[in-house]
Amino acid sequence: MQSLKDFLEESLKKNLAQARRMQPWNIGVEHEFFLMSSDGLPSTIEESQKFLKALSSLPSWRVFEEKNGSITKVSKETPGKGYSQLKYDHEPHLMEISSCFFDSLDQLRLELSLIFENIEIAAESVGVSVSMQDTLEIPSDHQRVTPQNSFYQSLREFRKDVLIYSKKQSNPKLENYASTIAATQIHISGTGFDWFNNPSLVRRLYLYEPFIQGWANLHSHSTKRWKPYAAVYDQFPLVGFPNLETWDIEHWLSALKQTPIFIPEHTGHIHTLSNKTDTKDISQLWYSIRDLQIIRPKIYGSLEFRADPAQKSIDHIMALAALRLGICMYVQNHPKDPEFIQSLDFKGAYKLWWKQALTEKLNPHLAVLELALRELGLQKAASNQFLIRYTERAKEAG
Repeated sequence: MQSLKDFLEESLKKNLAQARRMQPWNIGVEHEFFLMSSDGLPSTIEESQKFLKALSSLPSWRVFEEKNGSITKVSKETPGKGYSQLKYDHEPHLMEISSCFFDSLDQLRLELSLIFENIEIAAESVGVSVSMQDTLEIPSDHQRVTPQNSFYQSLREFRKDVLIYSKKQSNPKLENYASTIAATQIHISGTGFDWFNNPSLVRRLYLYEPFIQGWANLHSHSTKRWKPYAAVYDQFPLVGFPNLETWDIEHWLSALKQTPIFIPEHTGHIHTLSNKTDTKDISQLWYSIRDLQIIRPKIYGSLEFRADPAQKSIDHIMALAALRLGICMYVQNHPKDPEFIQSLDFKGAYKLWWKQALTEKLNPHLAVLELALRELGLQKAASNQFLIRYTERAKEAG
């Protein structure tokens, strides 16, 4: 059977062949939002299906995927770039936008504006609305957010298995925690951004995470996001800021082998790559491994930054994207980190990040913003304008 490392090397080699035709830097966004009914509760499956059908009928949109007679994903063509998509993150009410990649923040901003404009048109046409909050103020085991189809029943059973494995009580709210939290995830790649052959990039980027938290949480907070993750998966290394000695390929692969695999047809037992009885090979299981770390390498060559709660507007999404791009540029272009980063080792950053993730109020860190502003300016990324939400906050702070 193919080893995990061989699978990664083979997949990256194939996928990076396409990436070489990209620009030095490429950025995309995944953003989750809630679809709400007129009664103030999350949408029903009938309402969300009407919404997806209405969206797919707009210019440049089409149905991309259907299962069992229901639309599960729609896509928007962007000439010369590919397709942006919208799908269920959690039926029937939590939706996720996945933009295509762009080499310019200006282009990404335009794409998100078009997507949200179309979403609002489709939502209004079928009598639902869009909520950009990062959490829902209803219990996560509320019947309105607890779909009864076999996939989501299996997912809840899987989380129950994880709790029992960790010697905890079954808890319906924890088993369905993802139904009431939303996130904004930034994806960054590029021809020179080679995390596999230069894994110190990932290790160094992790050291910046505690200093980015305050900016990502300016108008919300990830406490509700990370408390249930910690409660369910605290016995496993790859959740939130990962519990590793350091981040390199060998430590990551070792942790992946200890990480639970969600196999819908095989609940009642925790499967990992170390103990699995399933006959599927790694290529079939890769997307089922619950790698929940906040900087997640992707086999098509990008890094996914997934620590942050859902941002409340396009302006806030773009500020977060610009900040993360600026820090990636700095780490790629400068072999030495500033003193405030060097003050932490990996374990120190792990402790600080988790302390802040479970704290109600965070203060933004000015030095990391200044670093991103300077790097974006040096790279002539024409991107400083997108950090205006953060620079205004910095001025208010004095």
